[in-house]
Amino acid sequence: MYDKIKLDLKAVQDGWVKEQGPHHVRNIAEHFGLYDHLFASAFFYNTVPMAVCYDYDEAFVTPVCYGNKILPSEAAMAPFVSYESDEDTLWTLVMTSPDGHLQDNDRECLHWMVTNIRGCDVQGGETVCEYLQPFPVRGAGCLRYAFILFQQQKPLDLSDCYPISDSNSLSERTFSTAEFYRKHREDITPASLCFFQSRWDVSVSSVFQNVLKMKEPSYEFIPPPDYHQEERHCPQLDSIEWYLDCYFGEEATLEDWYTEELETHENPSAHPAEESKSPNVASAADPVPSWVKLRLKDLRSHEHQWKDL
Repeated sequence: MYDKIKLDLKAVQDGWVKEQGPHHVRNIAEHFGLYDHLFASAFFYNTVPMAVCYDYDEAFVTPVCYGNKILPSEAAMAPFVSYESDEDTLWTLVMTSPDGHLQDNDRECLHWMVTNIRGCDVQGGETVCEYLQPFPVRGAGCLRYAFILFQQQKPLDLSDCYPISDSNSLSERTFSTAEFYRKHREDITPASLCFFQSRWDVSVSSVFQNVLKMKEPSYEFIPPPDYHQEERHCPQLDSIEWYLDCYFGEEATLEDWYTEELETHENPSAHPAEESKSPNVASAADPVPSWVKLRLKDLRSHEHQWKDL
């Protein structure tokens, strides 16, 4: 019998947040390239733990951790954000995507900004940019979405800088976290960071059609053509099947296949002959080269260069 030790998970979580949490979060953010792409390689530690949760269903709540995956449909509404703060302290909350700008790879897409938040009353702050759900395009894979909490030294007036309160124009949502911090670094200090990843689902099509009023882009990976070394006049130790697979070409293969089919089915109105359960029992006429026998065997078994047609 082993003795069981009961652990208070809440106490373990609180201990991690105070001791190793800031270092672990920094390592994770560096691994995902967030400091490089948001703060031009500068970094900071999470001195103020922040909890961000999406309540998209009556029975489920999805938390934002440090790189977990959340579908766009689960993040359709603005999340609940909580942190510990005095009532007189002012904060700025920013949600941005370093991968979501469709016209400029060096810029970010601003999804949400609330400034002059007194204490932890996010809803009572001044909304500079209304919340816009993630819209990762089809074929682009997982995109990153980061929440950054800045502590303010004094009230900020951003009405002239970002007059995009209710705008759904992507050009007006062009943003740079590094430039924003550089411009207001005397008045704000980054205090907390969390982020998630998201990839395309059907809700993204509705965002492009009904919210952004634009045609939905789609990315497709086109694999490079297969590499074949330069054809040799007399290849050694290579089978004829290998040679045909490499250099025969798709069009020639299709033509050869159609020719073979027409030769074996002379009467198209007749029922096709029943295939033999042992097609390779019949021997080829002698004498024939060994490669002809192998090719005949593959043709009877529907293998090799025609198997994918």
